[in-house]
Amino acid sequence: MTNQNKIPCINATKNDSKNAMSIAGRLAFVLVLLFFVFFVPPLSAKKPPKESTQTTQTTQDSQTPKITQESAENGAKSATQTAESSEQKSSEKKADEKSIQSQPCNELCEYIRQKTSTTKHKNGYFIGVNGGANVLEIYNKLVWLPTFGLSFGVNSFFTPYIGVRGYVSADVGFGDYEGVLGMLSLGIEALAEFSLNKRKSVFLGGFLGFGVDGYVYYDKRDFSSFSSMQKNGGFYMQGGISFAFLRHNRLNIAARLIPSRSVRDFSSAVLAFGQYSYTF
Repeated sequence: MTNQNKIPCINATKNDSKNAMSIAGRLAFVLVLLFFVFFVPPLSAKKPPKESTQTTQTTQDSQTPKITQESAENGAKSATQTAESSEQKSSEKKADEKSIQSQPCNELCEYIRQKTSTTKHKNGYFIGVNGGANVLEIYNKLVWLPTFGLSFGVNSFFTPYIGVRGYVSADVGFGDYEGVLGMLSLGIEALAEFSLNKRKSVFLGGFLGFGVDGYVYYDKRDFSSFSSMQKNGGFYMQGGISFAFLRHNRLNIAARLIPSRSVRDFSSAVLAFGQYSYTF
């Protein structure tokens, strides 16, 4: 084959290769165009929601301080309202108590109130001053010795008319030959009394009780030493009349009787005394 015949063949193959390359380029262009047409718009369409979520998040972040501030303001308002309501309730309660106290009381209410007040004023601890005479049998004859002393005790009334009291009493008496009588008593008494006025501030009644006591007697004639001093003690009974006035004050007139007591040349026959006491 000659060179002239070879040149057209080479040219033909070159043309075919050029045509194939142009066709491939066109196909690639078409594919790229289709990619941008079908895939790129949906991706760009999905971007705006991201921006919207970001905007909502920023709006939420900007609204969060406002919400916290509003909640704090609401808490402060509720606290002030609670304090105001509690103060209002307490003031209403005090007003109700005052109105109840200022309301007129019927006869039964007045009776109960007066009874409670009277019983309350009659109860409590008391201190008393005693003064009287102790009649002793010394040297086969009756000798009376003036006595003075103090009493301490407590009153407990169940009603304005009935009650009990317990006491401790210490008394000292003086006699002939520089005689000295010391006496210590412990007793309990039941009281019954009635009112003398409508206000129930004055009462008259009586009492009866029992107790134990102890005596010591000294003089310069026959009982000048501790071994020769007369010592005695035992059980006694005591009763009398009671007069209470001005709620806290009371006068008692009493007599103490010793059922049976005798020691050589020494025996206490009776003790009569008066007493003023004040109840706290």
